[in-house]
Amino acid sequence: MTVRWLHLALAITLAYGALWAAETTPPPPAAKPSEAADAKAPTTQADKAGEIPDYAITVTATRSAVDVFRAPYTVEVISADEIAHRKNSDSLVDALAEVPGVMLQKTSPGQGSPFIRGFTGYQTLLLIDGVRFNNSTFRSGPNEYWRTIDPLSLDRLELVKGPFSALYGSDAVGGTVNAITKSPRWGDGEHIWQGIDWGGRTYYRGASAERSNIGHLELEGSYKKKVAFLFTGSYKDYDDLKAGGGAGVQQNTGFSEFGADGKIIYRIADDHDLTFLGQHYRQQEVPRTEQTVYTQSFHGSAIGTEFRRDTDENRGLGYVEYHGKDISPILADVKVNLNYQNHHEERNRITSNHRNDISGFDVDTLGALAQLQTKTAFGTLTYGLDYYHDRVESFRYDFNADGSPRSHSIQGPLGDNASYDLFGAFIQNDTWLLNDRLNIVGGLRFSYAAARAGQVEDPVDKSKFSLHDSWKSVVGNARVLYLFDKEKHWNVFGGASQAFRAPTLYDLTAFDATGQFETPSPGLTPEQYLQFEAGVKGDYDFCRFTGSYFYTLISDQITPAPTGNIIQDSPEVVKSNVGKGWLQGIETRLEYTFYKQWTPWADFTWQEGETNQMTDTEKVRAPISRLMPPTGHLGLRYRPRAGKWWVEAVGTFVGKQDRLSVKDLLDTRRIPPGGTPGCALLGIRGSAQLARRLFLSGGVENVTNQNYRVHGSGTNQPGVNAYLSIDWKF
Repeated sequence: MTVRWLHLALAITLAYGALWAAETTPPPPAAKPSEAADAKAPTTQADKAGEIPDYAITVTATRSAVDVFRAPYTVEVISADEIAHRKNSDSLVDALAEVPGVMLQKTSPGQGSPFIRGFTGYQTLLLIDGVRFNNSTFRSGPNEYWRTIDPLSLDRLELVKGPFSALYGSDAVGGTVNAITKSPRWGDGEHIWQGIDWGGRTYYRGASAERSNIGHLELEGSYKKKVAFLFTGSYKDYDDLKAGGGAGVQQNTGFSEFGADGKIIYRIADDHDLTFLGQHYRQQEVPRTEQTVYTQSFHGSAIGTEFRRDTDENRGLGYVEYHGKDISPILADVKVNLNYQNHHEERNRITSNHRNDISGFDVDTLGALAQLQTKTAFGTLTYGLDYYHDRVESFRYDFNADGSPRSHSIQGPLGDNASYDLFGAFIQNDTWLLNDRLNIVGGLRFSYAAARAGQVEDPVDKSKFSLHDSWKSVVGNARVLYLFDKEKHWNVFGGASQAFRAPTLYDLTAFDATGQFETPSPGLTPEQYLQFEAGVKGDYDFCRFTGSYFYTLISDQITPAPTGNIIQDSPEVVKSNVGKGWLQGIETRLEYTFYKQWTPWADFTWQEGETNQMTDTEKVRAPISRLMPPTGHLGLRYRPRAGKWWVEAVGTFVGKQDRLSVKDLLDTRRIPPGGTPGCALLGIRGSAQLARRLFLSGGVENVTNQNYRVHGSGTNQPGVNAYLSIDWKF
């Protein structure tokens, strides 16, 4: 009933907005996305030393360029300079540090997964340049896949918090992150279009307690007005991590990874571009430490029993995209993207009885998306289609302790000979009224998903069966933002947003040990979410603030239920749509500058929620799994008037998390008995311009050498960790 009322409200909103706009003078035409970006994008550190970059434009919130302050959502934008110089992030996950509402769980140093407004894994959506990164093999809980995107290849990260299925489809529950890749420059300004122009970048980062070394290289160039290119590559090597508080080196935590990206832009004509992108990334022998005998107990957490559990991840992405502007009086903007992705995962495990198994999967994804925009009397109408097709092959090989083959498996971690289709059609209207002070946004999406698996293993009699199922869904959102003062320095915003998540091949066919042993569960239906949010934003020259409250209704959530059986040293679970409950939270951030040199800032996050869950005997009401504990940051930044350098002190304060779900109570290797203790951490960081395009950045994390663990993680975090990076742009 609630869903029907929301859809009715959307229809009324669109109709009312059209009527109102028709009776008033329409606002001036919005700037073209490229013009808006040029006007609002911040000066980079390569051009202006000492600046703390802060992007003002987002394209993810409305699928077109809009000022973050004017987007009726809670939006975070993290620039390339902030990733490399302020946060010194070594992974995409770490680049989301210090964002209110986000908890960075790490099963191991090579396996990071952000919890966004209480959700992670396949309940958060990741895009690369708007192309869907999630596929039907993603797991329910924390997974390592976001780690396979090189943050040094990105121009920025855009995070829109909360349900966002109306624009981006299945999985957009906790939040949607768009990893926007760097593009080559069109000349150096003075000599633009006059011939060949080229440049590059070298970057190195080293860290003591992480025991890591990272190297990165870029080469870019352009020829006249027609062609521009950018190629990047990174190599990262991690030795076993050294924890704080005397815990010492944590064995079996080291790994390595490398990646390469390339982008070529061909300018067909003014405002008509053809872009080619290719990505490859590989992780080698990343250990799942907490499942092995090498793990360290943390406040009584259990020790693993396996002798080895290492994973290789190998993924690639390629796309060609046409982008045209002002095509006709009807079409103001057109994007068409054809893409292909491949992901190979292989896990090598030696169990407690010295038996060896090698399992994994290959997934090939073909995708296509089209997005169009039309300027109308009642606002900007954005509409389009997207389609993704996964083809999945899964494998498993078992060996005895002496290396001889032991058995033949029907499937690997997922059903074999499988496919998955996801289709969506969306429409959204973005209207500015009352002299450009009232923003009304409403959108709808129709989605269709279908799963097929030719070979699935029955966990009871070990026989083979197949499955085929499909689902349809219609979801929407309705958002409002009102600029209160004439100078447009502060606003209030809010609304309702829906999300759905269709069952994936992993939900339906998983036969895999992930801490628990998940077995096939056919017959599932889509998860449904409805979030209400209200917030306030302020933007002055000397002060910025944002605060929001959200309340999420959860229904038909796919929830694991213990069966009481033990498979391969892990408790067996089956899945069903029993999850019904709620989640609420508060997120705030304030930054204030005085005397133009000193900037104190602070943020705070609080969450609570509960759902129906299953034990091996009954349905119970329990806290949501891995709720983010109360978390806050305090910072003080100093930047002299000359602007050649800056320094910042940061305090992180995390409360104890003892509100545990049924799944959390069983996860004794990652969560100590009674919950995860809180911690208070202190760090210092800074950056300096040594020459026109030479920058030195660094800092010290965990100055007091605390031994701590992020809630739900499998290994402890680094102790006193000194890091240094050198960035030269030529």
